[in-house]
Amino acid sequence: MRAAPAADSYDKRGTQAVPTGQLTTVCQISRGEATTPTVLVCDDERVLRALARATLEEFCTVVEAEDGDQALTLAAELEPDVVIVDMMMPGRSGLEVVAHLRRDERTASVPVIMLTARAQAADQEAGMNAGADLFVAKPFSPAELVAAVRELLGRGPRAR
Repeated sequence: MRAAPAADSYDKRGTQAVPTGQLTTVCQISRGEATTPTVLVCDDERVLRALARATLEEFCTVVEAEDGDQALTLAAELEPDVVIVDMMMPGRSGLEVVAHLRRDERTASVPVIMLTARAQAADQEAGMNAGADLFVAKPFSPAELVAAVRELLGRGPRAR
């Protein structure tokens, strides 16, 4: 994980706003280093991002991206511990996002969960070929998502 920015960019709770184009994403960061693992959730559906946030925020910092381009920008800036990406999104697909993450030296070792309504064997194979580590089918149970994130956090960074 990256060191946090200068202390003057924090409010009194230690919250830092990270600008992301038209949106502002809030990350909980202590002075110096992130205090919890950071999970980047990329899904074009706001409701699913909110569900993932509510499910995971108890034990990790959740950063949201609404499309593939925003996810790639945030991943390069924040170097998250895990990325969760929807397979089918307008514009850059989840498969393209994962393939790009694997080619970028800064994000090549970040574990990725592919979140998708397309859970057929061929879809899983395409995701694994792109570089996904795990699949979680939509609709997902909160317990399943927590277990997948904890599993990848326990593994640590993937080999490059």
